[in-house]
Amino acid sequence: MIKKQKKRFPRMLLTTALAMVMCLEVTASAFAAGELTGSETTPARASITKMLRMPEGTTTPNANFTFTFEKKSYMGESTAAALGQMPDITPVAVTFSNADTGTTDSQTGIKSVPKEGAVTPTFTSTGIYTYDITEDADTYTIVDATKETMNYSQAKYEISYFVKEKSDHSGFYVETIVTKILINDDGTAGSGDKINPNPGGPTGSGSYSGLIFYNAYTKNNGGVDPTIPANQVLAISKVVAGDFADQTKYFSYDVSITKPAVLTSEVTYKAYVVDSTGVVTGAANVASGVNILTDGNGKDYFEVTTGGTNVINLKHNQTLVFNDLEVGAKYVAEEQGAVGYTPKVRITDNDDVISPDLTANEGQNLSTGSLLIGEKKNAADFTNTFQSITPTGVVINNLPFIMILIMAVGAFTAFVVVKSRRRRIYGSRH
Repeated sequence: MIKKQKKRFPRMLLTTALAMVMCLEVTASAFAAGELTGSETTPARASITKMLRMPEGTTTPNANFTFTFEKKSYMGESTAAALGQMPDITPVAVTFSNADTGTTDSQTGIKSVPKEGAVTPTFTSTGIYTYDITEDADTYTIVDATKETMNYSQAKYEISYFVKEKSDHSGFYVETIVTKILINDDGTAGSGDKINPNPGGPTGSGSYSGLIFYNAYTKNNGGVDPTIPANQVLAISKVVAGDFADQTKYFSYDVSITKPAVLTSEVTYKAYVVDSTGVVTGAANVASGVNILTDGNGKDYFEVTTGGTNVINLKHNQTLVFNDLEVGAKYVAEEQGAVGYTPKVRITDNDDVISPDLTANEGQNLSTGSLLIGEKKNAADFTNTFQSITPTGVVINNLPFIMILIMAVGAFTAFVVVKSRRRRIYGSRH
């Protein structure tokens, strides 16, 4: 028994040793996760990624962003003397232009434009240097706050440089960079996890650094006066046609607006009803309980909030107008069917007229389907044609069916007459 135990012991020892080695490898890998290492010839480098996000269809703005480095500690100490030994790091600038196309996620409808800015500190002694990185606010100039928004990142990162002296004593190099997320873009506490700030992504193969600041940009191309076509971001118009059409009749629409995905909360927009005389928004245009408000220019409107359906009524030559929808918002307008009226709608999608017009049978509902708000003209022009009526009260639209019925009755009458004559003829012969 003792001999067997002696034989097993070396095997157990070897197995234990291998297990410990494997554990050490796993631990080392876990410790190294997110760390960026370099050498004397290729020192570790970091870059900042600015991820500018906006709704699909939005032109990238000409914008500049800067990121500031605040001294935090040297060799783990934050005294004035320790901070005095740390070099200043020049703020990093990242610039965008209209030519930056980015990529659009087909699922979310978010257009993302990433750009990197290199961090280039100069160290003149060994040590561990730690800084906090934040984005400067209000670096993009907004000319008209009613037409543009730029939400800046509130993120904060901590970056530590581990600096060594070169073997030939000719200078210093960054051997390791450790970067952590302290505050998220929305201002909430970060996880403290390490991220990889390597330029071009973890492998440097053409992606982008994991040290990312996200900004959200939105715009609309509307104006103040809703009666001016150039100011109308979306116009939904109503025309009735036909000699006996009722031009005082209100047609009901279910209208829903979906906010651009880059916006984190639902949005409320102003909706005006206009005709050839001006703004005519009134109680007849809205569902019971919806308030009619007045804007700063004395024009009446009502509010439409994203995330729900709004019942809106329009009569002949009235147009529902939105001036403040962001590019990248979506809308659906469904007209409720009216007896005797055949509907059609002509869609203008970002200045392109969709052909053919959408149609439905008499008395049926007709929907635009979900459509994107573009930077140019967006419109849905509904026309409802009333069935034609002759002075005798016969509906001309039903004339083909009436003719078929008359022909059928005539054929049946002829059949009866012929049948009757044959009976008389054959009866007289007998």
